Amino acid sequence: MARLRMWRTVRGRLALTAAAVNVVLVPLCGGLAIATLDRRIDADVAAVLGERLSSVETVVRVSGPRGVERVGSTAGVVPRTSIVTEIYTAEGERILSQPRAGARLLPAASIRALSGRTVQTSAVMSVAGEPTKVLAVSVVGPDDERFVVAVGGSLTGNRHVIRTVVLFLAGATVPSALVAGAVGWILAGVALRPVEELRRRADSVTVTGAGEGLPFPDTGDEVEQLGRTLDDLVRRLYAALADRHAEYAELAHDMRTPLTALRLELELVETADPQASKDLHTARCSVERLVDLVERHLLLAVGASGSSLLELVVLEPADLLRESRSAHERAAERQGTRLIVVQGDLDALSPFVGDRLRLMQVLGNLVDNSLRALGQGGSIELAATAVDAERLALTVADDGPGFTGGSEFDRDVVFTRFVRGEQGGKATSRRQSHGLGLAIAKAIVEAHDGEITASNRDNGGALVRVVLPVRGPKSVSPLHAADRSRADARDREGMPGLGGG
Repeated sequence: MARLRMWRTVRGRLALTAAAVNVVLVPLCGGLAIATLDRRIDADVAAVLGERLSSVETVVRVSGPRGVERVGSTAGVVPRTSIVTEIYTAEGERILSQPRAGARLLPAASIRALSGRTVQTSAVMSVAGEPTKVLAVSVVGPDDERFVVAVGGSLTGNRHVIRTVVLFLAGATVPSALVAGAVGWILAGVALRPVEELRRRADSVTVTGAGEGLPFPDTGDEVEQLGRTLDDLVRRLYAALADRHAEYAELAHDMRTPLTALRLELELVETADPQASKDLHTARCSVERLVDLVERHLLLAVGASGSSLLELVVLEPADLLRESRSAHERAAERQGTRLIVVQGDLDALSPFVGDRLRLMQVLGNLVDNSLRALGQGGSIELAATAVDAERLALTVADDGPGFTGGSEFDRDVVFTRFVRGEQGGKATSRRQSHGLGLAIAKAIVEAHDGEITASNRDNGGALVRVVLPVRGPKSVSPLHAADRSRADARDREGMPGLGGG
């Protein structure tokens, strides 16, 4: 199937087109060349035989048949020994044959039909099983006696040449088609290389990108024009996204201020008027949900804006996990859920660069999801491990029902906004959940140049894994350069590497 898809590409189609054109053109051009060669050979043979016939005719007219000897030039496309000269009487009797007697060039009926005519005739006949070019003319001798002079030359050698050329062209068609296809493949690859580079860079464009454009070759052709157009399009998209995220963040911030004030006023009224506390409590809870929703949208706007809005500091993986456990201990105790930080070599892991508050939000969203999925009982494990020398993995795992669909669930849909990646049920509505938790976590992780994945554990339960670069996102503002320099200095002082090295 991979080979089939390869030939469906533009490069493959160009290579196939080159091979197909070669398959058509080689026989066509070869046929034209063979026809031209055949006509040229026939004309040359006729010229040599005509010269011989003219010489013999002159001798017979002056001296009669007995004066005929080897006359005229016979060099050329017909060898001297292959030209046959014969003289017949008007009745068809052969009275002379040179160089030796053999099969007759003309049958008696043809001689009697030709006798008395002064017009030269030409024909290709089969003589002794061989194709032979024959020229003949009626001649009046010195005694007014009529004769027919005929000269013939075998075409077997010429036909052999033609047949050899045909076989050569037939044998060369397939190899030449393969060569043409290979050359077309190579040339198409060279011509399409800038387009492939454009495709790869365009495929890597994300909403959290740093606003880089696309590379394009300085060739002055259509590929450069395409590159310039796509580069301009990407830059306009980045500018539009930046404006949208800024407006989104401003709107969420402006909404949060009056909602927070309204919540405080409801709390004060609720305290002052116990009689209305039940209705006010309901209203206050609704306002708190609105505040929470606005704050989550603000976090999404921050995550979508990339690393430029992150407050990067040097973090210890162990401290981050323990702080997250402490923040959720009460909620876990209320429903009888154990919240465990897997120790292992946690304290031996190297520090990394990240935004503490945003990463706490990521872990908090993941733990909240697991608590809602478990309901009562169960356990949640927080862990950190080294992926390699440059990356660190934070994981949140529970022993609940896991994501719907088993191992076949859609791993991309669970991170989509307003889609509730249900653990233990369909991806539908869930109380007290806006369907933004995993989307926010994904946006924050991608702002750190990291990646987040979700899966179901083999022994039951859900597992979400966050992989982060140890040195933080690549696009770091000058305000955070000191934090990264400090991390580099700690590494140079001999701090244990990732994985306890």
